[in-house]
Amino acid sequence: MEVEAVVNASTVRSWLEGAAASVREQRDYLTQLDAAIGDADHGTNMDRGFTAVVEKLESLEELPPGKVLTTAGSTLVSTVGGASGPLWGTALRRAGRSLGDAESFDGADLLAALEAALEGVVELGAAQEGDKTMPRTGCGPRSRCRRPRGAPRISGSAASAIRIRARPRRR
Repeated sequence: MEVEAVVNASTVRSWLEGAAASVREQRDYLTQLDAAIGDADHGTNMDRGFTAVVEKLESLEELPPGKVLTTAGSTLVSTVGGASGPLWGTALRRAGRSLGDAESFDGADLLAALEAALEGVVELGAAQEGDKTMPRTGCGPRSRCRRPRGAPRISGSAASAIRIRARPRRR
């Protein structure tokens, strides 16, 4: 029997908390990367933003997953400087709006949310496919984001093990 993975607000909050922990862990590395091409504040800014996201979500009552994402996105826009706050904030807000007020979502809804997030980033940044931008690093051509026909679905236990992690690139 095939089981479709369903994600709820608690899982989305865990993903955001995991992202915050990874950003904090990699803060210096992110700043070092930014120093080579920018003003060496990316790690600090993203850490500040994701810390604010976690604090904001802790202060709120239960929200559906889409509202969790829109709240996180709005928080990033208001706390992260430079282009990163608006880009990541737009991505999360668009994903959240795509999910609406539903109490949970499945893989098809997640794909639609990711596509909405990508569209928001492309619109905001005026990115073109092939540019060295967030959309390119996110999933390249959009067709690669889709689950191939006949590919197995993620089981409930595997889906619960998914974690967002920032990994430093090995040289």
